[in-house]
Amino acid sequence: WRISGWHVLMREAQVGGKGDESGWDVYEESRLVGAIIATAHEHSYHRTHLLSDISTQEVADADGEYVISQGKTLLFVSGLGGRSIRDQERCLPTTPPYGCNGEWASIYAEQQGAQFGATFLVFGEVGPCQARGYFKDIDGVVVDAWLMTSVVGSCASGCTCASDLDHDCDIDADDFLILTGGWGLYDSSDFFALLADWGACL
Repeated sequence: WRISGWHVLMREAQVGGKGDESGWDVYEESRLVGAIIATAHEHSYHRTHLLSDISTQEVADADGEYVISQGKTLLFVSGLGGRSIRDQERCLPTTPPYGCNGEWASIYAEQQGAQFGATFLVFGEVGPCQARGYFKDIDGVVVDAWLMTSVVGSCASGCTCASDLDHDCDIDADDFLILTGGWGLYDSSDFFALLADWGACL
């Protein structure tokens, strides 16, 4: 998994009143390597569908099939950390389907009754190449949730064995050294799983 995170953003990469600050290069370079993009600055929460061009907000998939690849990714703005809550100025209406280019999957701002909260990404719970994302507010309400599948890095090769710690599609002495060097992160159950999986990771 690859994640790019920074604070300032571009006007078309948010739904509030912020202007252009970061430039598009950092977005596009992140998209090209298959990195999820996490930004803030605008004091609301919003997440896009899968995009194949961020500078033009070109939607690759709006059906909730979020396959993160080199060239296609999504971004979210998570700016409800506690300072203030701002309104949705762009991409009206305030209910789906949102305006602009149809790039926004979820918007949570003043007009949607937003509360402070945070975005969470949970990796490996479903499988090594899948992750859950969700925004949860301080009232315990999960406002937005989605599932992503990665086809980047070791996930691109199809090598998804949990014991393949160096992601080379072979469970061998290199994985054993990583496991023993990281004891505490790993335990005896990981050790026995590695022995049981020894050999090629298919």
